[in-house]
Amino acid sequence: MQTRRQTLKQSAVVAGLLAGTGLFPQYALAFNKAAFDAKSLNDALKALGASGAPRLTPA
Repeated sequence: MQTRRQTLKQSAVVAGLLAGTGLFPQYALAFNKAAFDAKSLNDALKALGASGAPRLTPA
């Protein structure tokens, strides 16, 4: 039976090999630059495709 440490080590090795060969899925490497560069919450939500301002609903 493998220990958690051995499993994590093997997972890291596999992830390193995949990254080195470029076999990671492209969507895992993609990010929304406009959302990260936004200066306000409304700008970030707009860049992510949300419509309207965020609103709180009463509990």
